[in-house]
Amino acid sequence: MDPNRTFPLAPPMCLEGYGVRLREWSDADLADLVALYDDPEMARWTPVASPFDLAAARAYRRGSSPG
Repeated sequence: MDPNRTFPLAPPMCLEGYGVRLREWSDADLADLVALYDDPEMARWTPVASPFDLAAARAYRRGSSPG
């Protein structure tokens, strides 16, 4: 079995249960994405470039979209 094999999911992806909803990022989330990834602790523990601004959020959003 190929460990790098990916399995495409049909958009929109949303998992719900026990009071939690996991969904794909949307354009309405851009300000929250900036706040999340521009946090110093996020920069400390992840490879995401800092500072993370609105242009970076838009690029990240485009890269995370299916298709």
